[in-house]
Amino acid sequence: MGASVTVDAQGGLAGAPERVIREGLKALKTRLPQDDWPEVVIVCDIIAMGSAVKIPGVRIVGIVAQGEDQPVVPLSVPCIGGVRDLLQCVGDEEIIIVDANEGLIYVSPDARTVIRYQSTALPEPPSRLFLESVHIPARAQDGRVVTVAGIAASMKEAEIAISRGADVIIVRFAELLDREMTSGARFLDPETEVLQTLLALAAGKRLELIVSETAERVARRMSDLPPSDQIKLLGPADEPIALSDDEVKSAVCSGADRVDVPADAVERVKNLIRSLPEQNNG
Repeated sequence: MGASVTVDAQGGLAGAPERVIREGLKALKTRLPQDDWPEVVIVCDIIAMGSAVKIPGVRIVGIVAQGEDQPVVPLSVPCIGGVRDLLQCVGDEEIIIVDANEGLIYVSPDARTVIRYQSTALPEPPSRLFLESVHIPARAQDGRVVTVAGIAASMKEAEIAISRGADVIIVRFAELLDREMTSGARFLDPETEVLQTLLALAAGKRLELIVSETAERVARRMSDLPPSDQIKLLGPADEPIALSDDEVKSAVCSGADRVDVPADAVERVKNLIRSLPEQNNG
């Protein structure tokens, strides 16, 4: 995955973005390790041209071409040729993912696609740190911390729950997996790739997966991932009940230390808990 740089047999690197050239020179000047050089995908008219391109201080991580010719040097990066109207459809510095195994390219991919491909390339989910105040745990007036869990049945709902500060994400896994499979996304191993994406999004927050007939498969896929106590499997009998605001008030005032709510209600509920008056037990 990298930013696109467009070259052709006529103009060569003359049209390469100045920012890319500047960042490459800066990487050389500061003696950055090659692994830390800026990464680009070459977008070109013919593979021979793309395979010959070298940009000082820049790592070329993929080549996409309109033509289906042969490279002039052996390739060590993913390459896809025969992409019709490529130069008319892709501009400079667009994020591109090249999946040569599947013969697919993604131009300006969404966050889920980026995370999915990053997850398959990394030994463990990429690190992420939540700094926004919305992620501070909800503390009632009596000092009690109340865990707020967001319920999600789709990847979008999981993203919403996480972005709004859920302490735990409850995932109806079979339903979420079915939605992902029918969304048009391409998967080699759906359960593993969806789990990796959820882990990357959650960034250390606890995931509780409601599973049924897929439980054995999910457990098996979990064994393929780096060891983690981040995921807990629950059965259908543990299906959560999403509380309304009034039910949250009642539960917290009765001493509850956890509430389960819809994904889009998480932030509002956390603020509600903080605003509830301290109960007089005398």
